[in-house]
Amino acid sequence: MGPGCFVCPWAAVFLLLLIITPTDLRPPRGLPARSPSAPRSSLGASSRSPARPRRPRGGLQSVEVSVCCLPRPRRLPQAPQPGYRTKRVGFVATFRLFGAGKSALKLVVSSWGMNTPKCPACGRVMTRYGHSASGAQRWRCSLCNISQVSRINSTAKHLDEFLAWLLSRRRQVDLPGGGRSFRRRCQPLWQLWPFSPIVDEVYDVIFVDGIHLGRGAVVLIAQTPDHVLGWYAARSENSRAWEALMSRIAPPALVVTDGGSGFATACKRIWPTTRVQRCTFHACCRIRQATTTRPKLEASQRLYALGQRLLHVEDREDAQEWIGAYQGWCTRWKDFLEEKTRRPDGGWEYTHDRLVRARNSLNKLIRQGLLFTYLDPAWDQAMPATTNQIESTNARLRQMLRDHRGMRLTQRMKAVFWWCYTHSAHPQPAATILATMPTDTTLENAWYQASQTHQATGTIPGWGDAICWNELHHTTPYHNTWD
Repeated sequence: MGPGCFVCPWAAVFLLLLIITPTDLRPPRGLPARSPSAPRSSLGASSRSPARPRRPRGGLQSVEVSVCCLPRPRRLPQAPQPGYRTKRVGFVATFRLFGAGKSALKLVVSSWGMNTPKCPACGRVMTRYGHSASGAQRWRCSLCNISQVSRINSTAKHLDEFLAWLLSRRRQVDLPGGGRSFRRRCQPLWQLWPFSPIVDEVYDVIFVDGIHLGRGAVVLIAQTPDHVLGWYAARSENSRAWEALMSRIAPPALVVTDGGSGFATACKRIWPTTRVQRCTFHACCRIRQATTTRPKLEASQRLYALGQRLLHVEDREDAQEWIGAYQGWCTRWKDFLEEKTRRPDGGWEYTHDRLVRARNSLNKLIRQGLLFTYLDPAWDQAMPATTNQIESTNARLRQMLRDHRGMRLTQRMKAVFWWCYTHSAHPQPAATILATMPTDTTLENAWYQASQTHQATGTIPGWGDAICWNELHHTTPYHNTWD
């Protein structure tokens, strides 16, 4: 039976009783029917009326009927919070028909789970206890004598609605009411911070990169070819930020990077056994930055052609040929690259400075063995040479930020966090996210508690102590190591 029978069960009950009631429980056909004006005592034995014949033995003396209506329950959180109101609805009715002189009908009805709250102290199901002054239903625990007005918590539904909008291309103006109700419902959800989980599974290859959200904010991301592993927000790409991201992920066999600032130092500390592959496309872009796409000098034309060949190296023989061709280019144009020009201040600089920097960068990659790590015969599978996987992720993130442009910096940062979390290996349901993820208030309290006992509390200068006030409000070339 479906949920519809629960709306009005009594009509179905009596209809069912009328159908299944056996003939043995009905009055014998030979007995006259009682007139409406006859007294009730005439149905039994008395001195004025003969005794009513007894019902023949062997007939059915009682009938029991059970009706159960149970829709499929919703998925509940693993650990319901006190006062959590279930959505499972049930109705059980038991009917007993008794014969042998007992013509009464006994009805037993039991219901449970109909949006009934639980006691926050003992967890027992609460019972109805009148209404409040505003007309809301009041509930009371008979054991603890605690009463409360429980309302349905729709925050999890609002979070699902918020994420569905954030990960889509819908505009708020296209929502019902111009998005005003949507903004009111989702405003508290901007306080959540979806942090990255701890990854203890060892992967063969991991891609790392950072997406810049402004002059002083970058989100570092680590991912596999299938899903996102971790993310971390920092002011810039530095070794401390990379260490914070990598410390929550098990060291992989190979990591592919574009050579971001500080990554090499962090990798030596956190992932000392992991091999590094420098993205060959970024190495080619480094050459193209020095030569441009339409070089005029012959040396630039030859180096640009080598950069294009680098993208098509597929085996170790091709790698050896490319390295030989590059070394021949360095030998031929050595004197050309050593030319210097006097600056107006009297100093000297390389005449072809961009070519010199490109040469030094390639020499470092070849010397460290980072350019063709993916061609090592020790691998049991084909390894990637570029960071195309995570560059695709960055493109989708930028598209999301363009679709919802106008957000503040913290909202853009949280939008990137939410995208990464929903594309992780095991995203939790909305109810679990609300119970576990920290908020702005939680982080502020944790920061305040840590600042009271940190050893550097007394050394950090305050307002007007030892530094210029403007240095704290404008970007400077000096590193801010304590913030």
